[in-house]
Amino acid sequence: MLKVQNIVSVSDFRQDLSGWLEKVKDDNSVVLISNSKPTAILVDPDYFAYLEKYADGYYDAGDVAEAKRALANREDEEALPFDVNNYS
Repeated sequence: MLKVQNIVSVSDFRQDLSGWLEKVKDDNSVVLISNSKPTAILVDPDYFAYLEKYADGYYDAGDVAEAKRALANREDEEALPFDVNNYS
C-alpha cells in the first residue's frame, strides 16, 4: 500500500510548489487538503503508470504478488522501470 507521509493544505502547497513537488519525487506522494478534507493526491509518474497498468479495480496482496511475478518473468516486455516492492 502507498504510504502517505506528506499532507499539506492547498494554500501552503501554493506557497512552496517546487518544494512540495520535490517531496513527491522523494516520497512518492503528497496529499492536498482543503477545509481539513483531502482534495487531491499527487503521486510520482512511475507509481501512476503502475496504477494505470495494473490497478483496474481494488487489488489485495495476492494481486501485488501476481504483478511482481509477471514483472520478474518479463511477461510484459514493457515492464515498468521501478521496484514494485516500493508500492506494496
